[in-house]
Amino acid sequence: QKEKIHLNYRRILKISGSNLVNFLNNILTSDISMLNKKEIVPSALLTPQGRILFDLLISLEHTQKPNDTPSILIECDISQIDDLLKKLKMYNLRNEVNIEKTEYKIFVTIDPDNSDNILFDKRFFEICLGRIYENKKLKYDLNNDNALNSYHLLRYKYCVPEGPIEVINNVSLPLEINLDLLGGINFEKGCFIGQEVNARI
Repeated sequence: QKEKIHLNYRRILKISGSNLVNFLNNILTSDISMLNKKEIVPSALLTPQGRILFDLLISLEHTQKPNDTPSILIECDISQIDDLLKKLKMYNLRNEVNIEKTEYKIFVTIDPDNSDNILFDKRFFEICLGRIYENKKLKYDLNNDNALNSYHLLRYKYCVPEGPIEVINNVSLPLEINLDLLGGINFEKGCFIGQEVNARI
């Protein structure tokens, strides 16, 4: 359980540029300006009708130098990465930010001392579960079904849905998957896509 579990079905986009906070706050449900180092928070990109298009995990890139302009990492399911990239580029009409795929490999662990680069997953209140992003090639995937199942069992136990099978594209509403309780939707930051519908709900 304390070893790192490789999530080979997840991928990460990198968003950079001086206007990235305003850009992302105008389209995502979470408040990007409230992000802290060492943590990862849930978020979503909605349709104008308030349904979830992509359920996401957001964090600050941990490898940047002190004087660098901050970059944001957005994690999603591998089956959605290309569609998410296209959608973000569509909203990026004025080229306010740079959007690119990364080679980060995604791991989870319940051992907080496992890595210096650990990001604490804010979706889990009662346990210390972390995510680790490593930008290096793997010679082979050490995972087996039991390792992945142990992670999924933790998610099920703590009611943390993830991916398009559990968060149905263009059907699920943020409050149906407890996005408000998990800290992934902010009604105080101003308007974002689909905000009005969910505020009424």
